[in-house]
Amino acid sequence: DIHVLVPHGHLQSKLSGVVVHQSRHLDAVDLLAGAALPSVTPARAAIDAAGWLPTARSACGLVLAVAQQGVAAPGDMLDVLDRIWRVRHTASIRDALIEALGGAESHAESDVMRIMRRIGFRDVRRQVRIETPHAAYRADFLVQLPDGRMLNVEVDGPQHNDPVQRARDAERDAALIALRYVVLRVPVALLRAD
Repeated sequence: DIHVLVPHGHLQSKLSGVVVHQSRHLDAVDLLAGAALPSVTPARAAIDAAGWLPTARSACGLVLAVAQQGVAAPGDMLDVLDRIWRVRHTASIRDALIEALGGAESHAESDVMRIMRRIGFRDVRRQVRIETPHAAYRADFLVQLPDGRMLNVEVDGPQHNDPVQRARDAERDAALIALRYVVLRVPVALLRAD
């Protein structure tokens, strides 16, 4: 289906495959200037679309993906959420966007951060650049262990099952282990299953 947002009170079309949503809070600040058809900003579109999804988890996944892909900034989506009257899953969407401001790039990363906090890690840094003699890498999470070594936790989505990506990951891990980092890879499938 194609979802369309219109100001409250407009007649709804009966076109097959078109779902019309009405809003009492369609402000000029949400309209995209210079568009051929009247359109809303990516931040507004993301918040509306997230609110139309059936579950809070899918709504949060959508706004995190929008932020991770650079379509709309988390802060801009939070501004929209504060401005419009009500969206389904508002509290969950707000929490996900605050996580994105802190560096989370996916639902899985938010889940891992919650687990790390629950087991006692407090000074967790996200998306940290690590220089090695071979290359620079970005760590999903970095924590200093009591013995002084650094724990690098990586959240691996399905793309990490590709043989080429697996070889790159092994090269990266070897470079970090040589520098005394401890590397832990958490498959997203494991997070979902347990």
